[in-house]
Amino acid sequence: LLVVGLDSKMIGRREHCDAFGFLDKNIPAHANLIRDIYQSADVFLFPSRFECSAIALCEAACFGLPVICFDTGGLANYVIHGVNGYRLPITADASSFCEHSISLLSVKDQLKTFQIAARQLYETELNWNTWGVRMKEVIESSLN
Repeated sequence: LLVVGLDSKMIGRREHCDAFGFLDKNIPAHANLIRDIYQSADVFLFPSRFECSAIALCEAACFGLPVICFDTGGLANYVIHGVNGYRLPITADASSFCEHSISLLSVKDQLKTFQIAARQLYETELNWNTWGVRMKEVIESSLN
């Protein structure tokens, strides 16, 4: 388990768990480490209960990572339940994240299917080019 955003003092020392603390993408060494973490991951766990939009979910999709998150805010725009990940009820606990992770990793071909769907969603929706085109359309329609 690779944890970004919390250091080992916050989560304690755990076997099979590396905590990296907060990483700043504006620092080249941190940006490289973030990229390496995404590239080495199989699944992206996003256990935030207070999110409406998260660039990290777009980044996960870019790397073809299925996401497991809470069904909160606007996360349904990034994670299509059962397609590129799972949105869990806000009442879900850590064991629900574990169960869904194990399912993704153990059901034949499920991980690959979700990875492909994540990357396709990135290519068609969750990228800056698509955002720019849509923003231009909004601006142009408001001027008419």
